[in-house]
Amino acid sequence: MHAGDIGLKPVTTCKPEENVLDALEHMRETGVRRLAVIDKEGCILGVLSLGDVIDKACDSSGRWQIPASNLLSMLTKVTAHHTYH
Repeated sequence: MHAGDIGLKPVTTCKPEENVLDALEHMRETGVRRLAVIDKEGCILGVLSLGDVIDKACDSSGRWQIPASNLLSMLTKVTAHHTYH
């Protein structure tokens, strides 16, 4: 088996200037936990993961930068698509 046998499927993406809440909504709608961040030419600049968003959800003073309701909704939707063994 090769990586391409498993990893080649439509890639879900976002743009670097996209609002994080919009990216979260896109994750929720598509049931993914990671988005490839691409530039105008379609080159991958990096990966935005759910973990990245959660890590930055609160600032250093403990204030929510991303509404907790958005995170909870997205977590509920995304984790419903995965079976853990």
